[in-house]
Amino acid sequence: MRECEEEIKQACYTERAEDALPSDSISDSEIKSITKYLDREEITNLEGQDCFSAIKTWMEKERDRHANYRERLREKLKLIGKEALVPLENKGDLYHVQLADIAFRLLMTDVYPLARALGISEDKLRSYRRLYLTPSNMSRGTVGVLIKKIKTGRKMCNILKPGFPEISHLLKYAYELSYADLCHVSYGEGSKEANRNKIGQNLGINREITDIMDMLRYWRSLVKCPTYNWRTALAEAVYPVV
Repeated sequence: MRECEEEIKQACYTERAEDALPSDSISDSEIKSITKYLDREEITNLEGQDCFSAIKTWMEKERDRHANYRERLREKLKLIGKEALVPLENKGDLYHVQLADIAFRLLMTDVYPLARALGISEDKLRSYRRLYLTPSNMSRGTVGVLIKKIKTGRKMCNILKPGFPEISHLLKYAYELSYADLCHVSYGEGSKEANRNKIGQNLGINREITDIMDMLRYWRSLVKCPTYNWRTALAEAVYPVV
C-alpha cells in the first residue's frame, strides 16, 4: 500500500491539465450493459442486426465527424425515454467519503484476491472495512494523501487512469450508489415480499432479511472486488423484477 501512496503523490505533482480519459468514448462493455435494456425495434434509426452491432456501426460512421458519442447517443435514446442508460461525466468536486471509498478500492486491489484465495468471505471483510475507515485513518495514509492533494473528480480520474483504469472509469461516470438510490428501490414494487426475495436472490444475498432497505444496506456494506460496479449490479437485479 505504501507504493500505492507514493504513486498517487507523484501523480499529483505530474498530472497534466488535459483529460486523460475522453468523456465522449463508450467502451464495448458499456455498450453491452446499455443494450441489455434495449429491444432492437426501439432503435429503428440505427442500422445493425442487433442493438450492439447497431451502436457500434453508428459510432464508426460518427468517427469522422469528431462527434461526442455519449451526448449523441443520449439524444437518440431520449426519443424512447432511455437516455439515462448512457451516463455523462461527473465533473463535480469529490466528497471525503468518495475519496475514502477510492482509497479502500485501491487497497482491495492487493487484499481482495488474497482474501478470496484464503476463503475469507465478503461478509467477513466488512469488519476490516470498518477498521480501515476510521477518523484517524482519514488524515493519514492513502486517504490523507487524496484529501490533501485532490479536490475534483476529473483530476482523480486522470491520476488513476494509468494504473487503475477500471476504477477511474467507475468514478468518472458516477457509478457509485447513494443512500437515496437505495431508498428509491425500497419503495413501491420493490417493497413487496415476493419482489424483495427475487431482488435478494439476484444480488446473491444468502441471509434472511425481511426489510428491503435493510437488505440493500447490508448488500452495499459487503466488500466486493475493487472494480465492482454497484449501480449496474443493482440495476440488473431490480430490472427483471419490477
